[in-house]
Amino acid sequence: MENLITKYLTGSITEEELELLVKMLEIPENQLLFKESVKAQEKLDTLYRYIDAKNAHDKVAKSIDNRRGKLWKTEPSLFKYAAILIMGISISATSYLMLKRQDHRPKNSQVTLSIDGDVQQVSQHTTTVRHHGIPVAKQELGKLIYKTLGNNESISSSHHKLMVPYGRQFEVVLSDGTSVLLNAGSTLEYPQSFQSLGMRNVVLEGEAYFKVQKNKSQPFMVITEGMGVLVTGTKFNVSNYKNENQVTVFLEEGGVSIFNRFQDKSMKSGVDISPGQKAALKGNEVIVEKADIKKHLAWTEGVLHFENEPFHTIIKKLERHYNVTITNNHIALNETRYTGRFVNQPISEILGTFKRNTIFHFKESDGTIVISPASKNNP
Repeated sequence: MENLITKYLTGSITEEELELLVKMLEIPENQLLFKESVKAQEKLDTLYRYIDAKNAHDKVAKSIDNRRGKLWKTEPSLFKYAAILIMGISISATSYLMLKRQDHRPKNSQVTLSIDGDVQQVSQHTTTVRHHGIPVAKQELGKLIYKTLGNNESISSSHHKLMVPYGRQFEVVLSDGTSVLLNAGSTLEYPQSFQSLGMRNVVLEGEAYFKVQKNKSQPFMVITEGMGVLVTGTKFNVSNYKNENQVTVFLEEGGVSIFNRFQDKSMKSGVDISPGQKAALKGNEVIVEKADIKKHLAWTEGVLHFENEPFHTIIKKLERHYNVTITNNHIALNETRYTGRFVNQPISEILGTFKRNTIFHFKESDGTIVISPASKNNP
């Protein structure tokens, strides 16, 4: 029994062994051992305190009662949810402790910066960014840091567009001291300087985490396709990917006002949110609710965190994070939900973790992954 639980928690269990474990968990003594093993696994790292061992076991037990030998269905199941919760945490905890493990994300794609239409790459070797021969920003420790250019009006008013490709994250410190960490596949537009402007306006497509420098006399506005986020100084996350059809804001610190740009084009009537809340634009309405902010900011630490998410949304995140193209030919898999936390793992390990609980086949080649239903020829 102990050997089966160990294999289960480390993700090395076979299908036959998993079926045996399910049967053995019908015995009360084994259920207790299972719970204690999960609790012990939890103590590997404090990052994973959100796991509830009793809840995980109860879901497994309920699945056993309800399904009795029907574990490997393609539709979502409580057992699969609990299993991925445990195994995802187990594998990521192991990875987290291996501090010297390499980063598997590709580094070949370059960040680009357009200044008034003049496009240049910002590589790891770039130390100074120039416009018309004049230094406008410098790169230090992987950050692009802007400087104030005094009375040079032609340069100060220039329009900048920073583009971060899939597979990368990049941080920029704007001329007012505001820090913006851009997630993969994101674009930020901003002026060289905010000095002569009434407001500090930036335009975002994609996802970014903002630490806005306080300035009550010159508010900061993040403009997305359908939403405006007005602040004076605060920490928050904005997600505005085109292929997700939703704009969301997660507030960590301070306060922000949310405007629906479709209905309130002058942006005079906003919805205020407080730390620990999420605002989402759904249709023409701004919906505010409580949210797990740490979960939604996990990406800023290089962590992939999925919580009861359907596979079709997970695919989009994996494509951006790893700079790959994923084709899912297993349509029934799209609405299957998974929970897990992964740190610095190759995409094959993540898909392999999902595969242990939902049978499917995937093939990886030259930045493309094709997922298909499992068969005798494609186990």
